[in-house]
Amino acid sequence: MNKSLEDARIRVEEGSLVIANSRIRRTVALTGNVLSTLSLQNVATGREWSRPDGSYIPRLQRDMAIAEGQAPTRHVRQQAALFFAGNEDFIRQFTSPAQVAIEHREGRPFEAASLVAHVTLQGAEMRVIRHYQIYPGCPAIACWTDVRGRCVRGPVRAETVDARGRGVRPGSRPRRTPNADIHDALFLQAQHLRIRNVEFTDCSDYVDNYVQEQERYTYPTFEPWVLDGQLLFAEDLRNGEGLFMAKESPVLCDQPDQPDGDFLYAFDRGCLGPIGWGITPEDLQEGENVSSWRTVIGVYDGSDASGAEAVKHYLARRSRETPGRDWVVMANQWGDSRSGKQLDEAFVRAEIDACAEVGIPAYMLDAGWQAGRFEQVLDVDASGKSVFYDLSRYWEVDRRKFPQGLRPIADYARCRGVELMLWFNPDPLDENRNADRDAETLLALHRELGVRVFKIDGVWNLTGRAERNNRRFLERVVRESGGAVGFQLDITNGARWGFLGAIDLGILFVENRYATFATYFPYKVHKNLWELARYLRPQRLQFEFINNRAEQGLKYRPQFAEEDPLTPESFDIAYCFAAVMFANPLAWLEPSALNEQQRAQLAPLLTAYQRVRDAIFAGDIYPIGEKPSGRSITGFQSHNPSTGSGVVCVYREATERTESVLALRRLSPGARLRFQRLYGEGEADYGPGGLRVRLPRQRSFVLLQYTDVLPRRLLGELGVPVEKADGLRDPANSASGRR
Repeated sequence: MNKSLEDARIRVEEGSLVIANSRIRRTVALTGNVLSTLSLQNVATGREWSRPDGSYIPRLQRDMAIAEGQAPTRHVRQQAALFFAGNEDFIRQFTSPAQVAIEHREGRPFEAASLVAHVTLQGAEMRVIRHYQIYPGCPAIACWTDVRGRCVRGPVRAETVDARGRGVRPGSRPRRTPNADIHDALFLQAQHLRIRNVEFTDCSDYVDNYVQEQERYTYPTFEPWVLDGQLLFAEDLRNGEGLFMAKESPVLCDQPDQPDGDFLYAFDRGCLGPIGWGITPEDLQEGENVSSWRTVIGVYDGSDASGAEAVKHYLARRSRETPGRDWVVMANQWGDSRSGKQLDEAFVRAEIDACAEVGIPAYMLDAGWQAGRFEQVLDVDASGKSVFYDLSRYWEVDRRKFPQGLRPIADYARCRGVELMLWFNPDPLDENRNADRDAETLLALHRELGVRVFKIDGVWNLTGRAERNNRRFLERVVRESGGAVGFQLDITNGARWGFLGAIDLGILFVENRYATFATYFPYKVHKNLWELARYLRPQRLQFEFINNRAEQGLKYRPQFAEEDPLTPESFDIAYCFAAVMFANPLAWLEPSALNEQQRAQLAPLLTAYQRVRDAIFAGDIYPIGEKPSGRSITGFQSHNPSTGSGVVCVYREATERTESVLALRRLSPGARLRFQRLYGEGEADYGPGGLRVRLPRQRSFVLLQYTDVLPRRLLGELGVPVEKADGLRDPANSASGRR
C-alpha cells in the first residue's frame, strides 16, 4: 500500500509506516510498540535523530553505581509513542492490528496539497485514529489524533528513590511526574544538544512583548524539563544540525486541558515531545469523535537561518494565502477611538473616497454597523438566551445609520475600487452552541453583499468544546463559500487561538494601539513585528499604523516629555506605514480625517508598495539589522530562494548614526546582487561585508529590490549574451538617490 505526490510518498512496509519526501523521512511502528518512531532522518544530510530502543539509566542509579564502582544497570522499557489522560501505557491497550488508509488530499483554500496517512487502532472501549501529513518538498511532518470512546484519567505517579535507588531516602521528597500527556514522543540519540523553546504571548491589550525565548544545554538532570512555548528547536552542538517541534495550539494559559507546559524533555531517557492534546477524558463523555491539537516535527541542516527556514516552509504550506483576500492593505475606523458611533452612510462614503484617493484597497466596518449594541456582547443573561439570536435581531443592519442597508455602500465601494469588509462577534453562549447560526449569518452577508473578509472578535474559547465549535463555524464558512471567504482573527483579548492555534484559518489581527490612550509608538509596533518575523510568516500577520498628525501628540502629554523623539507625531506617516509593510498594513484610523500632508506622503508610497507587495510576500521574510528600539538601524528582508531575488527595507530610527552594514539571509555563495531603489532616500552598496546603507536623516527608510546576477554572468560565460538573457546591461550592485 503506497501513494505518492510529487516527491512525497507514504507506504506500508514490513509492519511499519514510512512517510517521506526529498527532505525528511519518518518511520513509525504498526506492530509491537505501535506508533513509536523507529527512524527520523534528515534526507539531505543523512542524519538519524531517533533511536528505536527504550533502554535508559536513571540519573540517581547511574551516580550511585559509579560511586560504588559498579556498572549501572540499564532499564529497558518499550517506547511509548504517546501518553494520554496521565497514562504512559495508554497506547498499549490497543492490541488489535492497526488499519491504515492513505489519502491524497487536494489543495484546500488555506492549505497546499498533501498526503495523509490515517492509522486506526480499535480497543475495547476506545478508538484512536492517528493522522500523519506530509507536503511535497517540506522538511516537516504533522500529526494529530482523533479519539472516541470512554477513558478515565490515570493516577499521578510519584517516584521515590534513595541514593541507591532502593526506597525513600531520608529527607527526600517524592518526584511527581509532570502532567504531561505527550502527543508525539521522540527518543533521541543525541547527547550534545542546545534546546531553545520559543513562547508566543497573545492578549496584546495587556502585553507588548510577544516572543520569549529560553536556551538550555542538555544535562542529565534528576527531573524532566517542562518547557513553555509553541515552538522548540533542538540543535546538535557538534555541527548545528537540528530538529524543530511545533504545537498548533493556543498559548499555554488558554489550553483547556491545562498541561504543565508545552514540551517535555527527559535527558536520561532521551525523550522529547510536545505535551497537551487539547483533549481531556471529560471531553469524551458524550461519545463524540474529538480531535487533538496538531503537532509538527521537522529537520534542518544547521546552515544560516535553516531552522527558521524549515518552520516557515511548513507554515507556508499549512497556511496558503490568496492575494486580496489575505494579503491586503486595509483601513479600519475603530482606531480613532470613536467606537463606531460616527458611522452612517455619508461618513462611510467619505471614508471610501479617502481610501480610493490614497490607494488603500479595502475598508472594514468595525462594530457599529449592526442593529445590536456593541455593549450587549458583554451581557450575560441568566436565562441562557443569546443576545445575538434569542433576545434581539442583533445582526440586522442598523437602519438608523444605514436606512438603505449596506448594499449601496458595498456597491459604492466596489465602484471606487475599494473592498468592503465587516466585523463579527461569534456567539460565546454555552460553549459556542450557535456555531451553525453564526456560519449562516456570515454566509448570508457574503452572498448578499459580496463580503469575503470578516474580522472575528470577542472570542472566548474557555473549553475544548467551545474551541471546536468555533473552529467548526469558521471551517463551514470557508467550505460553503468555496474558499472565497477569509478571516482576520483578533487575538488582542479573550481566550483565543494564539499565534499558531488557527494559522490555517486566517490572518492574525495582532494588536490594538491608540493615540487616545498613548499606547502607539512606531518603534514598538516595529519591534513586535520584527521579533515575530524571526519565526512566523509576517504574511499571516496584520499590524497597524495610526493617524499621527501633530495635534495627536498632545494626548501624550504630560506622560511623555515634549521633546520625546519616539512619540508618533515626530515621525512621518509614511515611515509609520513602512514599518509594517512587510506584514499586512492596517490603517487603524479614519482615512477621511487624514490631512493633505499625510495623504501626499502615503499615496506615492502605497503605489510603490502595491507594485512590489506580491514579490515581498512570495519570499521568506526575515528581520535584519538591529532589533527596533527607537535608536536602531534595522530592517526586513524578503528572499525568494527559487529566483535568488528579494526585497529589503532599511530603517534609521532616532539615532545619530547615518549608516550601517546589514547581513542578508540565505544568499548563495558568491552571490552578486544588483539593487534597485524603489522608494525612500539614501544610498546602498552591497559587498563582502553585507549591505551598507546610508540614510541622511533620522526616522527615514529606503526600500530596495535586488536580483542575483551571478547566474546571468554564467550564461555569458557559456556564450549566451547577458543582454539577451534578461535585458540587464549593467550589473551594478548599488542604488542611490532620493525618491
